[in-house]
Amino acid sequence: MATTSDPDVTVLDRRLRLSLLDRTGSDDRFAELVDQALAEALTSAGNLPQVLYLTLLRAGLAAAPRSRPQPFAPEGTPAPVDEQETCLREIRARWSTHTHRHLYPTPAAWLRALPPPAPLAGNPYSLARLLRAFTGHLASTDCGAAASLAALIEDPGEAAVAQCALVGAGLAAHDLDREAQAWARQRHLLTRMPSWTWPGGRTGHDRDVVAYLRPDHRARFDTAIGMLPYSAALGFSLLTDLPELAAAYQGTYACHGSAVYTEQRLRGRRPDPEAAAVHDEVRRDPAAAGPIVAAVVSANEQVLGAAELPLSDPVYRLSARITARTTRAHRLGADDLTPEPVPDGFDPRRLPAYAEIVRQNADTPIVAALAARIRAEAAARDDREALLILADAGYTDPDPLLNALSPLISTPSPLLSAPSQPTAGLDQPINPPSRLLDSPDTLINAPSRLLKGPDPLLDWPAPQSGDPAPRSDDPAPQSDDAVPRSDDAVPRSDDPAPPSADPAPPSGDPFPLIDGPVLLPDDSGKPGRRKWSGRSDPAHRKDGNGRPKPRKQQRRYEEAPLYPETSILLFRHRPAEAVRRVAAAAHTDWSVAAAMLEHAIPELLATAGPRIAQALHEAVVRAAICAAPLGEAPPAVIDGVYPSIDRPWPIPAAGLASPEPTT
Repeated sequence: MATTSDPDVTVLDRRLRLSLLDRTGSDDRFAELVDQALAEALTSAGNLPQVLYLTLLRAGLAAAPRSRPQPFAPEGTPAPVDEQETCLREIRARWSTHTHRHLYPTPAAWLRALPPPAPLAGNPYSLARLLRAFTGHLASTDCGAAASLAALIEDPGEAAVAQCALVGAGLAAHDLDREAQAWARQRHLLTRMPSWTWPGGRTGHDRDVVAYLRPDHRARFDTAIGMLPYSAALGFSLLTDLPELAAAYQGTYACHGSAVYTEQRLRGRRPDPEAAAVHDEVRRDPAAAGPIVAAVVSANEQVLGAAELPLSDPVYRLSARITARTTRAHRLGADDLTPEPVPDGFDPRRLPAYAEIVRQNADTPIVAALAARIRAEAAARDDREALLILADAGYTDPDPLLNALSPLISTPSPLLSAPSQPTAGLDQPINPPSRLLDSPDTLINAPSRLLKGPDPLLDWPAPQSGDPAPRSDDPAPQSDDAVPRSDDAVPRSDDPAPPSADPAPPSGDPFPLIDGPVLLPDDSGKPGRRKWSGRSDPAHRKDGNGRPKPRKQQRRYEEAPLYPETSILLFRHRPAEAVRRVAAAAHTDWSVAAAMLEHAIPELLATAGPRIAQALHEAVVRAAICAAPLGEAPPAVIDGVYPSIDRPWPIPAAGLASPEPTT
């Protein structure tokens, strides 16, 4: 419960804030009470929803009104499309380096690695996405809780992706009524999904892999993948005008068909003709399918007793061999559990990919020798990402890794005082924009997106019935890594090494993710006066030796990335510290906290049960309601979710630790 040590205070909510405001004329007393409650909660390792509520509430109260910087020119003037292209190139460069070092089970996973991590521009993390992820985890075990979470999602794209899990739950339960309702809801969500546009109305990026960065295209692709086991034709129809996303879907469809074919063969059933045809097509020409799909089919062939397929990529070839041995040990009782020898062509540059092989097969001694080699190489090269994956698999001690990563994560100390940099998107943003296509409105006024900053890549259009017709002058983008075919997802010997990280940009830079022209407020605090930041001048892009310096967003990409395994290990081994770090992240940028929570969903469900999802939703929306500007109506939608599905606002005073209201 969000209480304080003051005996006259029971709950810190908007009602108390208004009461104190009437008596004192300011929010100072209420802010002091929030500070006291937050300090006590952090000191006593309070529960996560309570700490999150107090953190977001305090950050919202500390936000001073200020104009929101716009990275594009006002409506009616030419938008600097070159700025968007620069940001897209940097995202692609990071993605290319990332995919070269990792292993992916399907082309869909390969494509989903494209959006940058939080808090960089283009990251997809939000409260709506968090509830969607919880829905996917709970649908098979607690369909009622999953349906309640899905009903809270207002964002049509995230709601459509969440609905895929409910369709599957209805089919698995053989409940015709539930299945019919889920399908009807899915059709409704697909028809009301809004469309977005690129700056200047360009449509060339829709034909490229970067189309996945657009929320509407990303929702269509994720929905197609979610519905793949139940309606493959729906997925193809959703992606007809997105060739690169359709190619990734086609590869994922082939992986699914091969898995279905193999499962039917193992059960002694007659294989489905369509699944058998897809499997046989890849088996005859694995090079044309690409290393990801070919590795899946090769592993299935070896499980069925056939020879492995010729794969040009050594990491995916090793993955298929070890996966097949593990599957045969589990499904067929094979007694050959001798460790797989480390191949001669072991590439230390791809240690995370090898570590992923260990994690996928961690329950057998087959990967023991490989894990030992990875651990030694990663320790020698200080490859923390590979070590974190090994720690998640149980093949190394996580404590030294978490201790070493601690300086790279924000400390919670600013939370115990009145901070000068509140959460981005709470009331007014201070940190750089963290999304590609979000509304430039503030936390309280934005109808469908809150807690996020403006987007430097795309215009914020009104929902349209469809995208503009393709223009003949939009050339198709040229890309060497747009489709997971051949050797696109693997490193080549002539690949240049990633540039070394430069020092972090100065803390006083208000636009560390933007180069070139920006809109700054004039002396009266109103936006609209165009100033040139000077950072597009070539002289500002040279180091002391005259060489070009990396752009600031590129440097941010290279600085202390938030690995998913960090959140997993923190919540698994140091839950109290994990709560403090989530609070520190939420205080600075909500998207980082949302990403940490999403990565740790299995750990949260294991320790707190399915109620944790509802409690986190309640914490965020209550903080937004309580910190809303005085004199304004509470928002109807907060970060893509509804505040409640069964009761209107304002809600009565209630604590977050107990489900029943208190007075």
